[in-house]
Amino acid sequence: MEFWKPIKGYEGYYEISNLGRVKSLSRIILKNGIYPFKSKEKIIKNRLNKYYYVTLCKNNSYKNFYIHRLIANSFLPNPDKKLCVNHINGIKTDNSINNLEWATHKENTIHATDIGLINQKGENSYNSKLNKEQVLEIIKSNLPHRELSKIYSISKSYVSSIKNKKTWKHI
Repeated sequence: MEFWKPIKGYEGYYEISNLGRVKSLSRIILKNGIYPFKSKEKIIKNRLNKYYYVTLCKNNSYKNFYIHRLIANSFLPNPDKKLCVNHINGIKTDNSINNLEWATHKENTIHATDIGLINQKGENSYNSKLNKEQVLEIIKSNLPHRELSKIYSISKSYVSSIKNKKTWKHI
């Protein structure tokens, strides 16, 4: 069963359904600011760019909105005021209500890591300066931390974190 709710900020212009469809409501529109015509109610086609999205227009101002965020804002309570919408099964195009939940940035990242969408360990981390072989060399080395930091262009505290297994624990 499909249910429709107004899109916040676009009441009277657009509605979103629990199935992820967006419709433009019938209304009078001024073309070129002076020629009125009546637009008919119609379903807007979703577009895909990693996530499904639609472009909405109000007062000649166009803005893109992700479908999963529109659904969550309209159908999912958010008492903790979390900022992210998480796709529970990890499929970014599955916008069914049962697959969406509110999450913090941290919860969203942990979930993505847990289900294998991202790998932030070791050299797969987006800001990694070292690879596995270099870390093993640091761990086995008897050189002072200062020397190792110069050789690998990292801080002494990072050398210490590696040697004390605070980072790169998986090796």
